[in-house]
Amino acid sequence: MATSNNDGAGAGHDGNDSGGGKRKNPCGAPFPPRPKAIATFLSSDDFLPGCQTLLHSLKMHLAPTPDGRYPPEILVLLSSRVGNAETKIIDRLHPIFCDRVVRVNHIPI
Repeated sequence: MATSNNDGAGAGHDGNDSGGGKRKNPCGAPFPPRPKAIATFLSSDDFLPGCQTLLHSLKMHLAPTPDGRYPPEILVLLSSRVGNAETKIIDRLHPIFCDRVVRVNHIPI
């Protein structure tokens, strides 16, 4: 798990920028810019139950966000090697466990 201070630009940006610095979700509503993110990498669907457990635990133990601030965005970086299971994985993670799933090139581990 990694933490990042990402303002939505540069590395990790998924290209859904609507201008003005606000991204849009698939329904068209703007996402506010968030200064922090928490991410995990999912390399195969075999690790899906563990990923769900990690994200659930994270949400249960994340410190409360002060008024006027946004909570960190919770991301799952999904390996390009998951292939046919991609849709199933995304449906089982987003929006229940994470804010966004970002497809990335496979990182050999």
